[in-house]
Amino acid sequence: MENSQYLDMFLDESREHLQNMNDNLLALENSPDNVDLVNEIFRSAHTLKGMSATMGFENMADLTHKLENILDAVRNHQLQINADIMDVLLAAVDRLEGMLENVQSGEGDRMDVSDIVAQLQSVLSSPNQGSEAPGPAKKKTETAEGHDAFVQSVIVQSLEQGYNVFRTTVTFDESCVLKGARAYMVFQIAEQMGDIIQAEPDVEKLEAGEVGPSFTITIVTKESQEDVRSKIMDVSEIARVDVVDLKTIAAESAGGGGASSQATDARSADKKPQAQTAARAKATSKTIRVNLERLNDLMNLFEELVIEKGRLEGVARKLKDTELIETAERIARTSSSLQEIILNLRMEPIEQVFNRFPRMVRSVSKELNKKIRLQIEGAETELDRTVIDEIGDPLVHLLRNSMDHGIELPEVRRQNNKPEEGSIILKAYHSGNHVFIEIEDDGAGINREKVLQKAIKNGLVSESDADKLSDREVYQFLFQSGFSTADKITDISGRGVGLDVVKSKIESLGGVVEVESEPGKGTRFTIRLPLTLSIINAMLIRAGGETYAVPVTNIVETALYKHEDIMTAQGREMIDFRGRVIPFLRLSRLFDLPEEENKGKYIHALVLQSGRKTAALAVDQLIGQQEIVIKSLGTYLGDVPGISGVTILGDGKVALIIDCASILYA
Repeated sequence: MENSQYLDMFLDESREHLQNMNDNLLALENSPDNVDLVNEIFRSAHTLKGMSATMGFENMADLTHKLENILDAVRNHQLQINADIMDVLLAAVDRLEGMLENVQSGEGDRMDVSDIVAQLQSVLSSPNQGSEAPGPAKKKTETAEGHDAFVQSVIVQSLEQGYNVFRTTVTFDESCVLKGARAYMVFQIAEQMGDIIQAEPDVEKLEAGEVGPSFTITIVTKESQEDVRSKIMDVSEIARVDVVDLKTIAAESAGGGGASSQATDARSADKKPQAQTAARAKATSKTIRVNLERLNDLMNLFEELVIEKGRLEGVARKLKDTELIETAERIARTSSSLQEIILNLRMEPIEQVFNRFPRMVRSVSKELNKKIRLQIEGAETELDRTVIDEIGDPLVHLLRNSMDHGIELPEVRRQNNKPEEGSIILKAYHSGNHVFIEIEDDGAGINREKVLQKAIKNGLVSESDADKLSDREVYQFLFQSGFSTADKITDISGRGVGLDVVKSKIESLGGVVEVESEPGKGTRFTIRLPLTLSIINAMLIRAGGETYAVPVTNIVETALYKHEDIMTAQGREMIDFRGRVIPFLRLSRLFDLPEEENKGKYIHALVLQSGRKTAALAVDQLIGQQEIVIKSLGTYLGDVPGISGVTILGDGKVALIIDCASILYA
């Protein structure tokens, strides 16, 4: 069987199941008696095992099978979850993730897992941990319906909570050869509808193909009998599906009868085409997976369309042709709607980045002997896929910084009348055309004096100027390359290679990062990012005979200043902006351009803001607002101070895009 065409789908779905297992294992650690969580983890493991076996990755399938055995023992109350078992389960999931990475890189699923296998087998062979009821609880007590006592209790509880429980017998066509594969497909459909709590014969025999002309599964679901029957009938080479409603089991457990009434609830059918089944299948297919490269190609084509649209608008204005101007306006409106659709296609929830952090916090907190709780808010906030791919590492740096430098040891927190368990809040939210990500801890805060002394030692500020700096200006030293106030170097932090990397990465994404702190109360890092990186609204301006683009998101307002309004303080030009004095910068001087003689009464300026910095930027002329496509400067030019990229204008000329953050923070 040629499986290479399904590899991408296998990788995507496997990552989803592994992430689901990770999330639910962490939740199970806090609620060890929650059987629903165990069933959810078991379902993901079981699906992953089947997928791996189908793709020929036997090592993954074997390790997942051994993981399944422990989960099965837990949900059958033969094992009680504790910290040691949880460590082994999480380590097994880690190893599965490593195997998946090897599969993606083309190395297959070969990996030494003997240590994990030994630990898993050790857990299974350990003495019972006392979670079962007194007496011979392990022994299966068969009921008239063939369910053991544990399964019967699950049935009763499910019915009491409003679920349906169906005993479903599936009969194969006489011509069916791959019965194991068909049984697996039935299991896939059944698990999408609910939980399978029993199979006859058991799962291992079914997957091995050791099955007769039929098999039986018991399903807990919200679906109706007819839906269960019709969905399973959609599987090829299935001749018959009999669905029996087990709602009378609850009555039997309470002392009632009614076993004979089950026969009247059975729904049987021979396989035949059904219009409503086809319609239902059609209605459920509402999403498809699209390769990211195709979206990138679509975005590149649209960027070219935006450039041509700008050219068409310019030609229309130049010719002053009414019909052409109207056509250009209609194309602009259609283009705007198309842009929104394409950008939404590229938007993904930041949840996929945030989901990896609970596990990391658990591991690091154990390593540091600290108690730390991570609270995630706004995980559904959407960002461009390009930003999603790049934002993970900076967030890891900031979280590790909060855990190592911020949160104190339990005994220290007790002495300071704080709860032993520290708290870190990871939050994302939209505001305007930006996404904000905050990491806030309730730790010790930043020691201003310690940061200042390190800055003085590194020659970043003189002792005479140190006392004049605000807290915010002092904290910015933390983002200097090689700057660290850690007393000792650890694997977590303290090597001086963290926050400078964070700042450079965030700025490369068109964002800014800021830090606020209160001694003894905690620290908050705030990251501001643009919603998308490729197409933005910009103000076109002229300075020194050249055209430049300034992102609208950085513009507070346009202004006209009189020459006499400009003040000088410590050799720098300043201007009064709404009651506060801000720097007055001249673009021609910043870029060493020839200054045009301004004989007019007023100076054109843009009031810019990036983070907490605000300044007025003097220009020769304001051309107007336009949608532009951001193009990289390329590796030949590399990073140019004050310039974030270039754009192609409607007349085919190239305009430089001003990097407001680097200008204001210079």
